[in-house]
Amino acid sequence: MTTVSKIEAHPTKAPAIMYPVVSYELDEAAKASGFSPKALRDAITAGDLIAHRASNARNSKLVIRPADLDAYIESLPFAGDYRNKTA
Repeated sequence: MTTVSKIEAHPTKAPAIMYPVVSYELDEAAKASGFSPKALRDAITAGDLIAHRASNARNSKLVIRPADLDAYIESLPFAGDYRNKTA
């Protein structure tokens, strides 16, 4: 008598397709960066963080590219001046 394993009896699911993140909504950018949505909105208003509107409508949602979020974080001052320490 031949036994059939569960793996053979059920077809396997195709792996989920992973797409790279193209843009974040404001709340997603906040979660990804650890900043509050208000802090990111203030940075956008100050011109320190680049954001785009999803459409030409003034009230359309803001989207932030990961590269722009990275550039903003890189532009912030270091928490400590460890770069100039002498050993």
